[in-house]
Amino acid sequence: MWAAKLPGEGALLWDACVAMCEVMGQLGVAVDGGKDSLSMAARVGHDTVKAPGALVISAYAVCPDITATVTPDLEDPDGTGVLLWVPLSPGRHRLGGSALAQCYGQLGDCSPDLEQPELFAACFNATQELLQDRLLTAGHDVSDGGLVSCLLEMAFAGNRGVEVELPSQGAADLELLFSEELGLVLEAPRRHADAVCRRYADAGAPCHRVGRTRGFGPEAEVRRRTLRRAAAAGVSVRVDGREVLREPLPRLRALWEDTSFQLERLQANEACVRQEEEGLARRTQPYFKLTFDPSDAPSVSQLRPRVAVVREEGSNGDREMSVSLHMAGFEVWDVNMQDLCSGSTTLESFKAVVFVGGFSYADVLGSAKGKSTHTYTHTKTHTHTKTSWAATVAYNPRAKAEFDRFRRRADTLSLGVCNGCQLLALLGWVGADEVGADEVGADEVGADDAAAAGKKGTERSAPQPAADVKRWTKTLLLFSLPPPEGDVVLTHNESGRFESRFVSVGIRESPSVWLRGMQGSALGVWVAHGEGLMRFRSPSAEDRILSGGLAPLRYLDDEGEPTEEYPLNPNGSPRGVAGLCSGDGRHLAMMPHPERCTLGWQWPWAPRDFRPSLTPSPWLRMFQNAAAWCSSAEG
Repeated sequence: MWAAKLPGEGALLWDACVAMCEVMGQLGVAVDGGKDSLSMAARVGHDTVKAPGALVISAYAVCPDITATVTPDLEDPDGTGVLLWVPLSPGRHRLGGSALAQCYGQLGDCSPDLEQPELFAACFNATQELLQDRLLTAGHDVSDGGLVSCLLEMAFAGNRGVEVELPSQGAADLELLFSEELGLVLEAPRRHADAVCRRYADAGAPCHRVGRTRGFGPEAEVRRRTLRRAAAAGVSVRVDGREVLREPLPRLRALWEDTSFQLERLQANEACVRQEEEGLARRTQPYFKLTFDPSDAPSVSQLRPRVAVVREEGSNGDREMSVSLHMAGFEVWDVNMQDLCSGSTTLESFKAVVFVGGFSYADVLGSAKGKSTHTYTHTKTHTHTKTSWAATVAYNPRAKAEFDRFRRRADTLSLGVCNGCQLLALLGWVGADEVGADEVGADEVGADDAAAAGKKGTERSAPQPAADVKRWTKTLLLFSLPPPEGDVVLTHNESGRFESRFVSVGIRESPSVWLRGMQGSALGVWVAHGEGLMRFRSPSAEDRILSGGLAPLRYLDDEGEPTEEYPLNPNGSPRGVAGLCSGDGRHLAMMPHPERCTLGWQWPWAPRDFRPSLTPSPWLRMFQNAAAWCSSAEG
């Protein structure tokens, strides 16, 4: 991007292009196209304002193994993490154009450059070999903010302290720490550190030991000769033996995040932002636990049971869902709601239906509510007309007949994810006041829920107090929701915005067919929704559902306990509820997306000792459970 029409700028653009072509040639990288914007100037009154010239290079290459990667978060493997610095402009510490210069309102006259393309290429190739040989545990490039910012970003990401000792190499402290010269900072286990340094030396790249990873979380236990209590994980940086920085990690992270949180308060619920900001100081890491062997899959007959992946306008989760179901042993069919509404397709031959997530009907509030127009009355004085997915199911005669017949069959299952979860709740397939969960009572689902409820979930609710009826009606009117068949509706997240996060979800004892044998586990999973806050018709309805084991999925905190704290609970649902099931266990509705985690590499993070459990991913088990049940169910 360049203001190329202004005097002298065209020549500068030419010089930049020539320099780029020379470097690309030395690196052996072809240039196969480009996009320019050459009108980066505007006249304001009598002045001309121009954007600084910028040449942006994007490169792509074949990646033979997408699992051979490291991320910036420090891991401190076996308590022996060593920090290595690989400078690619050794001996140079230019500050021109740096973030530090901007902080002082300066530009500078000498910026970092790439004088040795051959060293850059050799370093890249050596790093790829080290990744393939699994000798590195973390890595980050030195860029905006310089070496010290790179080290801090790695410490924040891993929630671990660092002790760093740097030689000045004749440079001033600010030059050494804040220069944005090209380079890498890596973490390796102590037993591999010498081998890593030799690999870079053989490639002609300097590699310096500059410190170690030390401490974890707000109150770390450090293993030396004995386990002993230590202060909060901190950051210590020394230059030629002089200490230039020493602060607790939570304090530095709070300073780092402060500007971001100020902006967040302008975009989201301030109470949620405050919870996240205060929670950072005591965070450790997401709680994961596995109580079953993912490789020990239930058997599925050779005649694959049929499953209909049902989608509506705007649904976008059908591809991942179809792959997950196919991997589990289903014969997968793509079914559009129009197929059912027109009568061109029926559900007679299917043992399972899955309602997928996405942005049905532009993801307006209650997008799962459907498309067909229907007039309904909350009270004698409030009448609304709504269009949505649930209305298509409820008020199109053909579609309604198909789903009613399917639900009445004893040999069928259903799953609703995200928009599909909203749909099943509105239709009353989950969250309804039903008898049938008698095989799971308060003794099995946990004393906390039983005590909160004070009764078994198999009892029918008593007539609701007038205050509960009024509150429920107000909720439906406020969010323009149709009267649901069950006792649960889903509304805007407490944060007031769309949430896309990787969270920890606990699986509790329940009658759910989909989750058999998985109880007690805590797994990472993606969420991506704007309306996941579950609202119950009344406190007694909430107690009935939870005590009856009909809320088998809960958002967890770092201690493995159900939580309402943001962002560990991304929507604010009471008692951390993330999913609901029917009393007979055949129907499951959940806001998280298990279909986006059925392959190990789809997990963005997992504890080091948990990663071997991701082959195959534990989430595949719920689809295998469904396939096994359907293949054995008599219809």
